[in-house]
Amino acid sequence: MVPTLLIVDDSRTVRTLARQVCLRRSWRLLEAGEMTEALRLAQLHPVDFILLDTTLRGIPASEAVELFRSQAGTQTTPIALLAPIAGHGGVPPRVRTRTQGLLSKPFSRFSLDLTLQRWLTDAGVLDAAGNRRALEAGTRSAD
Repeated sequence: MVPTLLIVDDSRTVRTLARQVCLRRSWRLLEAGEMTEALRLAQLHPVDFILLDTTLRGIPASEAVELFRSQAGTQTTPIALLAPIAGHGGVPPRVRTRTQGLLSKPFSRFSLDLTLQRWLTDAGVLDAAGNRRALEAGTRSAD
């Protein structure tokens, strides 16, 4: 069993970097360029972790996090934020505390790989050796 990640970012370049990391690690990746598509994907597929762009067109990060938290399948799914360095100030502290962390754009495939590995381990999705953990009952995940 492998973890399934959902990336929500309107940048094709960022989604490509995430795809490369997931392919290298043999993780599944669902990709969305906007929130409507992301919410639909999360309803159709079990998601273990969400990478969320803080600068999605037309929706602030706080609202996007709330949309995931209000949807049955993603109420407790760990979320991490991807933000431009200049955009850090636009992410309210209350939103940051409800997420796994924040990675500054631009970033390299290497830094995304290391950061994702740490976030997934910290969130309990992977064990310290990088293997997928069996998640508790009530968590949407199947492979």
